[in-house]
Amino acid sequence: MGWSPFRKVGVTHKDDRSYGGYTLITPIGGDSVFLLDEDGGIVHQWQAEGFTPGYGFLLPGGNLLVRGQPAGKNEGAGEAAGNTDILLELDWDSNEIWRWEHGAFHHDMARLSNGNTLALIWEQMPEGLPERIQGGYKKEELEAITTDKEFMKFILQGIGVGGRPRLKGMLIDAIVEVTPGGEIINT
Repeated sequence: MGWSPFRKVGVTHKDDRSYGGYTLITPIGGDSVFLLDEDGGIVHQWQAEGFTPGYGFLLPGGNLLVRGQPAGKNEGAGEAAGNTDILLELDWDSNEIWRWEHGAFHHDMARLSNGNTLALIWEQMPEGLPERIQGGYKKEELEAITTDKEFMKFILQGIGVGGRPRLKGMLIDAIVEVTPGGEIINT
């Protein structure tokens, strides 16, 4: 099933393998998260002022857990992870229940049964380790790419919420556990 704001109904595929139910979608660059029925109709919509959602899912109690960035924010090349990535829990009426911000938070999260949340963050790879990894751009190739302003604009437009090219060093993923109070307790 797919959805597009350019189609009146929105369903791009439905056949005998479809089982009904609902689909949660977050259009890249949009300002809302949509819950769609099996015919592609919008059943519900969540919006948070000043927030561009990037990915979300429904929690068992019906609240929405969604990651994103401040609206209108577009990180430039070389930003490690930005200044603020936001994780929100919204109730059915889009009221903010919980908020966590971290400059290195990205891509995914999971709510634990104890109420804590697991989140992926970027960390700087230890000195000397990136040079041992094969692949990537050679220094002169990277310079040719990054000095072409039109090409960099093109690349940055296609990245979407949360994506930023890294020009210096290399980042690795770490998983952190965040309490309802916003404290990181495990990494």
